[in-house]
Amino acid sequence: MNEWQSGRFDLAWWDNDTITWENKIKDGVGDGRVINAVMPDSSIDIGDPICKYGDTTGYDCGEVTDVIICPNWVTNCASTFIEYDSTDSPKHDMAQGGDSGGPVFFGNTAWGIIIGQEIGGTHGVFMQADYFTDKELAVATN
Repeated sequence: MNEWQSGRFDLAWWDNDTITWENKIKDGVGDGRVINAVMPDSSIDIGDPICKYGDTTGYDCGEVTDVIICPNWVTNCASTFIEYDSTDSPKHDMAQGGDSGGPVFFGNTAWGIIIGQEIGGTHGVFMQADYFTDKELAVATN
């Protein structure tokens, strides 16, 4: 397993030539959701609807609440992480321990991966999928 946690990155990945990667993400329904596109970071705005799946909190949808987050656990953090929250009342946790690495998406478009939860709040934080290419990684889209 490889990891990178600094600047605008907080991710882990496996190099495994024996795995055939599919363009599907876990969404809690059936055998997954087909992904056919990646949302560019420059197109993400406050108020945009998103959905996510975490192993602890499961499937849920909400909205983007901030686009310049810098989590205190990321070394030399760049303010490029995205915060999202529930639109329900009362609000509930959108991320908890064990959710990290889970997909953030809307429809069939990958937005990123869950990296954590705002300290003392209900907001989740994610890293954008289009940054994966900086590490020569990619989201399978077809």
